Amino acid sequence: MLTRFLAYADKYHMLPDPGEGVLAAVSGGADSVCMLFLLAEAAKERGFLLRAAHFDHMLRGAESRRDAEFTENLCRDRGIPCVTGRGDVAAFAAERGLGCEEAGRILRYGFLRRAMAESGCVRIATAHSADDNAETVLMRLARGAGTRGLSGIPPVRGEIIRPLLWATRAEIEAWLRERGIPHTEDSTNALDLYARNRVRQKVVPVLRELNPRFAESVSAAAELLREDDRCLQDMADAFLSGKSRAEAKALAALPRAVASRAVRALAPVPQDRAHVDALLDACREGRDTELGMHGCRAVIEGGSLRFVTGSSPVPEAVSLAPGENRYAGFTVRLGEGIADGRIHKSFTTFLFKKDSVCGTISVRPRRPGDSIRLRGRCVTKSLKKLYNEAHIARGLRDTVPVAADEAGVLAVWSLGSDERGAPEPGDPVWIIEFEGEINA
Repeated sequence: MLTRFLAYADKYHMLPDPGEGVLAAVSGGADSVCMLFLLAEAAKERGFLLRAAHFDHMLRGAESRRDAEFTENLCRDRGIPCVTGRGDVAAFAAERGLGCEEAGRILRYGFLRRAMAESGCVRIATAHSADDNAETVLMRLARGAGTRGLSGIPPVRGEIIRPLLWATRAEIEAWLRERGIPHTEDSTNALDLYARNRVRQKVVPVLRELNPRFAESVSAAAELLREDDRCLQDMADAFLSGKSRAEAKALAALPRAVASRAVRALAPVPQDRAHVDALLDACREGRDTELGMHGCRAVIEGGSLRFVTGSSPVPEAVSLAPGENRYAGFTVRLGEGIADGRIHKSFTTFLFKKDSVCGTISVRPRRPGDSIRLRGRCVTKSLKKLYNEAHIARGLRDTVPVAADEAGVLAVWSLGSDERGAPEPGDPVWIIEFEGEINA
């Protein structure tokens, strides 16, 4: 058992250098007690330090206190320093709207990381077994997980190591029996309260009838999937080359398994399959657009994809005075002149007949109900519709400068001006010039 334990730990470089410490998470159950004893033997052989930690979830009353006392006594009898902590998991779950399992995981790992830092350790060892891994894979399969989810519990994640992931529960319990090593039993494992318990009690036995080595087979399959996932992620990372944006059409041309990983690597928060697929479709089309994603926005502009978090600030309206004015990164010049018949096709310079302007001219963001009858179009359209037609990203629409007077919209930067103010050659005019670009 120790030989296999060390071989697995060495395969994944789990154990620290001599003089450094491992913090073993010990619940008092069979798996964690087995891991503690194997780590103690490994520490003697390899020269690293061993510490233990126990977290009381305060869910089982006297039984929880019994487990804490058992772990403390077990460690004291064997000269292993042990620290204990406790947290009201039920209260935390209710406060955060979480299930008890998730709430317990958050509190437990928070305690373990604090204990690791305070004890000077560099690793946290948890006692997940091959059976735990198989149950996890089945639960994720039922929820529609992809390759990464079906890779199961990783042997190493950051400072967390799982050196017992290769062993089945039956092997662990047999080893403890042979050596007369005591452990506690969690009475809730027999209850039909949690999804994992139902999988363990009702699903796994059927699968084990089909294959007595079911847990080992699932672990082997999960390892193969983990290798495949790592290869595909490496390909996605190579495509991105550390950049924070990607060429949209090149991204969409990648095999989907690579493209989806690249999207998830770029996105600041995790994304589900539906959002990733919608974004890849938009990248394939190649037009400028914006898509709402989980916790962020995906913006495709000029053939480039990037992600933006939060919302673009809505600028304050500015009443224009003759000369230079500032508006949301733009320099806006207001002047007077005589129309000479020239047409400004860039839609950054606008001329309005003076006697058509009502009151003060201002530059502002769009407002609900805004519309414009663009010169030469012979149709009135809402700014919302025009922005859609122009494929202006939704998160940027409130930053598009709109020139308006007290009667309504006179012009929209980059789109055009209203027929109402159209001058004839020789008419006295107001001249508005915009210099600048929208900043996301």
